[in-house]
Order: sequence, then C-alpha cells, then structure tokens
Amino acid sequence: MPPQAHFPYYDVDPLRHRRLQDEFASSRVLSPTDTFRALKRRTSRKWFAKIARERTWSYAHGQRVAPAFEFLLPEVIAEDWLATVGWHSTYYRDHLLHQPLTAYVVLELLTGGGDPARRLMLGTQSLLSYCVGRILNGEAGEYLSEYLRQFGLSSSSVYMPSSGVPFVWEMVFVEAAYLAALFHDIGYPWKFVAALESNLNLAGYSSMPAAATATHLVSRLIHRLVLAPLRGYRPPDPSAPLAWPDELEELVEQCRVKTHGLSGAVGFLHLYDALRRYPAPVSSPVGQLCVEWAAMAILMHDVSKVYWGARPYVPPSEPSLRVHIDRDPLSAILILADTIQEFCRPPTRFRLRRQKEVVVRYLDEGACVETEVTYDQLSGKLTISYGYKNRAAEGQQAGDMANYMDGLGLATALFDPGIGLVNLAPAGIQDVEMDTHHVP
Repeated sequence: MPPQAHFPYYDVDPLRHRRLQDEFASSRVLSPTDTFRALKRRTSRKWFAKIARERTWSYAHGQRVAPAFEFLLPEVIAEDWLATVGWHSTYYRDHLLHQPLTAYVVLELLTGGGDPARRLMLGTQSLLSYCVGRILNGEAGEYLSEYLRQFGLSSSSVYMPSSGVPFVWEMVFVEAAYLAALFHDIGYPWKFVAALESNLNLAGYSSMPAAATATHLVSRLIHRLVLAPLRGYRPPDPSAPLAWPDELEELVEQCRVKTHGLSGAVGFLHLYDALRRYPAPVSSPVGQLCVEWAAMAILMHDVSKVYWGARPYVPPSEPSLRVHIDRDPLSAILILADTIQEFCRPPTRFRLRRQKEVVVRYLDEGACVETEVTYDQLSGKLTISYGYKNRAAEGQQAGDMANYMDGLGLATALFDPGIGLVNLAPAGIQDVEMDTHHVP
C-alpha cells in the first residue's frame, strides 16, 4: 500500500476544481480511456498487460493525492510512450513503468516493502534510520523546521524535528520519498519544449511565454522549499551579495533548459496549487511539507548536467549543487532509487516492413530482469548490479554506464566519493560500484 498517513495534503477548492474540470472537458481531445486504447495498439500484448496492472494503481493513487493529475493523465501516458519510441534519445527503453517502479524501489530501500529484513542496512543501522537521524540532529532538520513554522505548525508539535521522535519522521520521510518517486519524471514534456525554444533562439526566433523565464520562476518560487538547494539550503538572505540574484536566475535558467527536474518540480507543485484553497491557513502543515519537500527532490534528481557543466568535467562547474545525504537525504534517496530502477524496462527496436510501414518491437528478452544492491560494511562499498538474460543487452548496459557523459562513467558522475553529484560518505558508503551480471 502506498504510504499516505498525512493525506490529504491540502484543502481542495471545489470551485477551482469545477472550473478546471469544465475547461478540460471542453478542450480535451482524448479521454484516459481513449489513451489506454491507443496505448494498447502501440505496445506488445505482454507489455500492455504489465502496464495495465502496474500503472492502474499508480495512476489511481496519483489522482487521489493530486486531483488535478486527472486532467494531465492522457498527456502523461502519451509522453511516457513517446519517451520509449521517440528519437530524442539514442537508446529507447520503457518509461511507462519507470516512475511507479522507482516508488517501489524507494519502499524497498527504506522499509523493505513492509519486511524490515529486506530494507537496506548500513551495518547495524538502516538507511532510513540514518536519514531520519540527520533530520532530527542535523542541518536538514533546521531548514525543514523553518518551513513547518511558516506553514503554521506549533513549535511544541511532535512533528518538529527538535522533538526528536524518530518513528514520526520515519513516516513523513517515507511518504515524501514515495511521492517524489511517483512523480519524479513528470517534467519531460516541458524539457522538450525548453529544448525546442533553445533551438529557436539560435535561429533568431523565440516563442517562449514570459511565465517560462527564469526571472518569472524565481520571483514565484523564491520563498518556497523547492529552490532551497539552489540557495545553499538557506532562507532568502538579506545579506546576499549584489550579484547573487542574477547568479540564482542563471542557475535556474540552466536547470530549466538542461534538465527535466526543474520543470518537473514546477509541474508537480502546479498539480497542487491549481486546486489548493488560498488565501487560507494551511490545513495540514506536515502534508504541505510532504508536497514541497518532494518537489525539491524532483528538482535535484536531474541536476547532473548543470552540476558537471561542459567538458572537461573535472572539477564540476557548479559544486554548490552537490547533494550531501546528511544535508539533503530525500534528494539523495531519490537519485539512488532512480539509478537502481533499471529492471522491467525493455528496449525497443524498429524495422521497415515491405518499405511501407515501420514495425516497433518491444524486446522483453532484452530488458534488465533484476537489480541487486549489496553493502559491505568493512569496505563501505555499495554495489549496484544489473542482471540480464540477454548478453547483448548486458553489453549495451555496461557500455552506457561507462560512457554516461562523453567518457565520464555513471558511477563516477553520480557517486564518486570525492566529486560525484551525490555524496553518500556521511552514511558510511565510501564507494559505489556499478556493474552487470548474467542471469541464467
């Protein structure tokens, strides 16, 4: 069962919901039912059965926790399919199950999916216990407490990190991590729009609306938790240097154009803001935090291209964006889970039949069938190993990991203990090794 101890996260304004419902009803071309029928015609029978089973509950949960999601559902399904078969990438693999399965990985890492024996242990301490400990006794608790106070939570509440109640924060952390994972790639459509707009600018033409500019985004989000990592996890600072506002806007612009994390975070927040009753007191400060915190992790899960900048990649171009697990445990967990979730993502292949039609084939036998995650306490090494039955697909994965960014390997780019995007060393993970193995 999806974690939802703090749902509903906000009060829905029924008038806003009715207006949005009427607007989409009058303009929508396809209904969710039409979209699933179209999807069934465009995937293999075996794969559609998996999609229908797994995605049905994830879509239902998504619409329950974010009612405005129902209005985007056909576009989300269409975009997930396009991410599988479109030519924006050189490697085509399933994206329809990736988000719900990443949410599954989050639960496995943190709770063992309900079985404590399966959760990731770092010696005698679980990964979840470590993360919660950093919230109760570290920098993460300081900036989260500040936002909880702004949302109206009493300083004496057991939900304040200073109260030091681990099991309360375990529930909050798991719920926010699950929420972030379930929606973490919602920003892909906006990323494609940003890429198109960038190419149009090079041609001397821009159709970008004012609302999409970095200046506009910063003005709307400067006080919200989502931009905290770009501010060094500090609140808006009256002592900031004169040039800092311009530097922040430039950083936001890079995230807007080069990643799908910022657009995903903004889109995710909009799912809530579009229907949230306002101005009005926050009805659930902890629920509101789950949403804002998840948006922050969605932003940070895809900042590697901004962090590393242009070649040569060493040293990183924006070292302030490095995700330290003791300072930002939620973003670190989302990046780790997103990296682990490679299983059940079959690649696609294309061929021309009778010189008249393109045939798309879903290669179920080419998919990763399992991911093994092990931790050795003596060496501090975390090993992520992707299992394949198909030798060619295994070789493809090994090659992709070795050449993640023009020669910079995936393990180095994400988890190098000295310069990788994510610093897991404070949790006792001194090295991350990524490899493949054959499954008979």
